[in-house]
Amino acid sequence: MEKHPTSVEGFDGSIEELATNVAKMRYDIILIFFRALTKEFRLQAQGDAKAGNTQLSHLLRGLVLMLEYAVGQMDKIWKLCKKHMSIGVN
Repeated sequence: MEKHPTSVEGFDGSIEELATNVAKMRYDIILIFFRALTKEFRLQAQGDAKAGNTQLSHLLRGLVLMLEYAVGQMDKIWKLCKKHMSIGVN
């Protein structure tokens, strides 16, 4: 796999279609996705800090903070909605 691919391996649609497909998923699954995305960007920020890429690391850490907020919001959304849905993953 490329270091910085421009598409998602195994997905033949556009990025917009991918976003639409993810957004249509059950909220607990999106929550898991957001958590994983946050973890990956945190690792990138740490790697860039170690490599001396201070500006990039700083910007990525800011993104991580925003994603952590999104995780919190999605957790609240899932807690509100799960009583109306089948049993979730969480």
